[in-house]
Amino acid sequence: MYIKRKTLSIQKIGYMILLFPMIEPGSFEQIRIIDLTFNLLKLISYVSIFLLYIGKRRKIDIFSLTVLSCYFTGIISTILHRGWLYGAAVQMTIVVSMILFVKILLEEDPMLCFDVFLPLLKVLIYANLISIILFPNGMYTDMVGVNYYRSTNWILGTDNGHVPYLIAGMTIAIVRDYYQYGKAKISFRSWCLIVACYMTVFIRWPATAVVGMIIIFPVIFMPKLFAKRKWLNIVTYMIVAEVFFFAVVIFRTQNYLGFLIQGFLHKDLTFSGRTPIWNQAMSAISAKPLLGWGVYDSKTAWGYLGHVHAHNIILQMLFSGGILQLVFFLYFHILTMKKLMKNKHNVITCFFSVMIFSMLIMNQMEIYQSGIWFLIYALAYNSDKIIMHQRECQLVRNRS
Repeated sequence: MYIKRKTLSIQKIGYMILLFPMIEPGSFEQIRIIDLTFNLLKLISYVSIFLLYIGKRRKIDIFSLTVLSCYFTGIISTILHRGWLYGAAVQMTIVVSMILFVKILLEEDPMLCFDVFLPLLKVLIYANLISIILFPNGMYTDMVGVNYYRSTNWILGTDNGHVPYLIAGMTIAIVRDYYQYGKAKISFRSWCLIVACYMTVFIRWPATAVVGMIIIFPVIFMPKLFAKRKWLNIVTYMIVAEVFFFAVVIFRTQNYLGFLIQGFLHKDLTFSGRTPIWNQAMSAISAKPLLGWGVYDSKTAWGYLGHVHAHNIILQMLFSGGILQLVFFLYFHILTMKKLMKNKHNVITCFFSVMIFSMLIMNQMEIYQSGIWFLIYALAYNSDKIIMHQRECQLVRNRS
C-alpha cells in the first residue's frame, strides 16, 4: 500500500510539472527571460502529452477531433491569407494538448485529474487576489494592439484575463467535492476558494465577469434545485445563449436593458465600445464568409476589427475561419450537450451545464480560447465517465 501511494504521489507530481507551463500567468509573459523559459517548457509539455497519448495507443475521440478540426480550419485560412501562422498553430496546440491531457488523467483516475489541477490553480488564484489587494491600481502596464496601453494587470494579467483561472478553479474544487462525497456537499477549503474568486471579480468589477459569476451563483447554493427541474439543463442554456447573441450582437436590443447595463454594470450601451468592433467584424466577415481571414497578430487584427479580437466568440470564429470553423465550433458544443444530457439530473452534470452556460454568455463580450478554458469543456464532455467511475467507487465502498 505504501509503495502504491508513493508511486501515485510521484505520478501526480510529474503530471503537475507538465501542467504548470500550460497555465502560465499573464504577469510572467511580461518578463522576457521567464516567458522564453515558459515557452520552452510548454513545448516540452506538449510533446510529452502527445507521446503519452499515443504511447498508450489511445484513439482520438470525436470531440477532440472536432476541436482539432475547428482550429485547423483557422490554420488553413491563415496560410491562404498569409496571416500569423505561428499564432494560429500555437493556439491549436494549446487547446488540443489540454483536451488530451485531461483525457489521459481521467482514464487514470478522476480524483488524480482533480488533484493535479487544483493545487496549482489555488496558488494562482490566491496569489492574484493578494496582488489586487496590495496593488489596487494594477501591478504593471502593457501595450495591447496599436497604441493601446492597459495598466490594470496583476499576477494573472488583466482583470478579464482572470476569468478562465477562476472558472477552472471553482469548477474543479466543487466537482471534486461532489465526486468525493457522492452528493452535493462543498468542503470548507472549496468555500474559501469560491469566496476568493468572487472577491477577485467584485473588487475589480469587470462587467463580463460579474455577469458570469452571477449566473453561477444559484447552482453553487441550490444544486438540488437545478437537479430536480427538467427545464434547467444544457439544452435550455444553449438556446438562451443563442437568443442572447441575436438579440444583443445582431439586433442590438440592449437599449431595453439600459437601466441594468448603465445602472448596475456601470457600462454604456455600446458595451465599452464593443458595438463598433462588432460592426467592423461583420463587415470583414461579409467579404470572406466561407473561410474567413485567418489569425493575425494584434497590430494587423486591429486594422480589420478596431481591436485585437472581435469581442464575441461567434464573430471571432467567422472572422478567423469562416462558416466552416463556426460549424466545427458549434458541433463540439452539440457533442458536449449530448454527453451532459445523459445524466441531466446528476448534480455534477448540472454544475458543468451552468458553468458552460456562464462561459457562453461571457464569450459574447470577450474572447476566451485558452487551454484552461477548454479544460472545462473536456471535463464536461467526459462527465459520464466521471459519474460512472464515482458510482463504481461507491459500490466498492458499500461492499467493503
